[in-house]
Amino acid sequence: MLSARELYNRRSLLNQTISVVTLTTRLLLQPFHLPLLALSPILLLVCLLISLPFLSLVFHLLLLGYFSKGTGSQEWHLRPYAGWLTVGTLLVWFWTWCVARDVLRVSVSGVIGSWYFTGVPTDGIEIAQRAVYRALGPSLGTECLSALVLTAIEVATFLITAAMRVRALRSHVFRH
Repeated sequence: MLSARELYNRRSLLNQTISVVTLTTRLLLQPFHLPLLALSPILLLVCLLISLPFLSLVFHLLLLGYFSKGTGSQEWHLRPYAGWLTVGTLLVWFWTWCVARDVLRVSVSGVIGSWYFTGVPTDGIEIAQRAVYRALGPSLGTECLSALVLTAIEVATFLITAAMRVRALRSHVFRH
């Protein structure tokens, strides 16, 4: 939690952050950068379309199972390999979203870097095309690897926090 004194001591850092956000916003709202602003919704739509086969596969894998033949009611049990394949499918699906996020980041940084090193550009469409080509061409391997690492870290973080919640809930239940 930041106190008023810490905010006062960090005012130069805050002023620098405000300046960067103001400069970036002013740059992106200029007419020649409209293709860059359209890139994010287009990439989101493409990812949503790519997600449909993953969701279909997950739902089909969850149907692989059997009913137990017990007394009274029947229970649905998922086959072990279907559970592992579902987890693998969800991880690959999450990884593709991370790759798409990295492609967007590299494209935006390419346009901003071009503007920074060459001055204010006159043809935003050409610069955006070159940035997208760079993101989908030479940098794609690096983006895929970084997305794999980030996916592993985010999944591990999720599992650790879920385990901590289960442990806290279990200790709370057994205490009362």
